Amino acid sequence: MTALGDLIEIDDETVLVRGQELDVEHDQPDVANALVHRVGDTLVLVDTGVTAAFRAALREAAGRVGPWSRPWC
Repeated sequence: MTALGDLIEIDDETVLVRGQELDVEHDQPDVANALVHRVGDTLVLVDTGVTAAFRAALREAAGRVGPWSRPWC
């Protein structure tokens, strides 16, 4: 089972950051998944998400895909 902020490695340059489904009963918002991908020295973030925990997971995923110097969001 995966949880908010879990990192799912797709390949050496691509990591999926897991979001969460809406949970009205527990007053938890929905958070979209985000894709972190590196092409050469360009970092691509697709759907940057919300919450401090999710942003921390995005930063970790950006470090896992290898060195980059140019972000593209």
